[in-house]
Amino acid sequence: MTFKNQVLNCVNTLICHRLNDDESAETVASWVGTKKVFDVTAQIDIKEHDAGMGTVRINKEFIIHPDSIKQELLAGEAFYITKVGKFRWDKVKIKFM
Repeated sequence: MTFKNQVLNCVNTLICHRLNDDESAETVASWVGTKKVFDVTAQIDIKEHDAGMGTVRINKEFIIHPDSIKQELLAGEAFYITKVGKFRWDKVKIKFM
């Protein structure tokens, strides 16, 4: 087990500012976890204006996507994630004194 894994296994609250490294953003997103989502597809017949067949399946996606960590956080913003009690997360604005 790496030192990084040992630290993340002991952490229950994380404040994550913008990360530019793919691996670091992926690590944080994996630590936060995934949620179940429905993927819906449809086949559309343009000539008949009909949606004949389709599928619905359950899939998983990141709660906070690595791209959100790398691209969406502005200066002074961070993701606040806590696993203490009930799991919660939010994008927060950091106030400077």
